[in-house]
Amino acid sequence: MCARGRARHFARRKSHSGCFGEDIAKAICWNLSTKDRLEWTSELLEGYHAYLHANSPEDCQVTLDNVRKAYDMFMPVAMVTLLFKVVAMKDKEDIEPIIDRAKGLIQNVYTMTKLLEK
Repeated sequence: MCARGRARHFARRKSHSGCFGEDIAKAICWNLSTKDRLEWTSELLEGYHAYLHANSPEDCQVTLDNVRKAYDMFMPVAMVTLLFKVVAMKDKEDIEPIIDRAKGLIQNVYTMTKLLEK
């Protein structure tokens, strides 16, 4: 299954109404490896925007830029909540892929924060 399919499957199970930025950030950050996240995020956000646009009232003015900014804003939230999951699952045998995702996410959020400070 491609990255888009995995994120879509997750989004249906864990999303909630009211905050698409948090939902899409968690779907992408929790489910994709660092490599896949870096490779597929733009395409996933574009697909999410197309889906949102097609399934929203005509007066809804959510742009692709809005979706990208919401993702960027909630990426640190997704990181923190993923860290809670790592702690909760620390005794599980299959924890390594989740730890790898968390490490990559920490590095990306740190880099993004440093770039925004300039």
